[in-house]
Amino acid sequence: MTNREITKEELIAELDRWLRGHIDDTGKVDGHDSGGALTDIRKALKGGPDLAIFILGSCFIDAMASFYYGVTKEMLNEESKADADTEKLRTDYPGYKGASNRFVGFIKKYLPTIYLCGKGQDFFSSSRCGLIHSYVERDAKYAFISGRNDCHGKKTIGGQIIINRETFVDDLENVYKKFINDIRCDNELFVRAKRRYDSLKLMKCPVADIVC
Repeated sequence: MTNREITKEELIAELDRWLRGHIDDTGKVDGHDSGGALTDIRKALKGGPDLAIFILGSCFIDAMASFYYGVTKEMLNEESKADADTEKLRTDYPGYKGASNRFVGFIKKYLPTIYLCGKGQDFFSSSRCGLIHSYVERDAKYAFISGRNDCHGKKTIGGQIIINRETFVDDLENVYKKFINDIRCDNELFVRAKRRYDSLKLMKCPVADIVC
């Protein structure tokens, strides 16, 4: 991209390339290319560790939420301070939410209701915090399994909500499609997503740029 303003369709193309990745309309992954959060998640389904899907999926949700709320480098720098001025953040960034509220707010808007136990806080605590930071489902709210689509959304004997990894990936794919459609139709959301893109860009390393 040049220094000119990125258009809505150009931003969507960038997100498709580096967040969705190389997946065709049937869900098949192009194994000869790299890049794309959903591409990585789909590849991990082919023999990767079960919990890796949920860890990568939580990172993907966080990434989409950062575009939804228009996160910037300055915002993250201020948040990281021990004496972060949240009032200033709310003034500088109307609609500002902290990291946990961004994640929860995004899943409330886009994910199916089985992820909203405890108004979304439970999934945030179990997946975004428990798995990523401690490699445990720390609150006994969810049970993560593989190969059991028939059990997705049901409960264990102990009352945990079952999340089947293959269905979880399908849910993420559907969420991404809805999110991109909202960027296309909602100019205010486009402005926030563009603000996030302009400030932080995307993690990408085209093969042509690699020197070994």
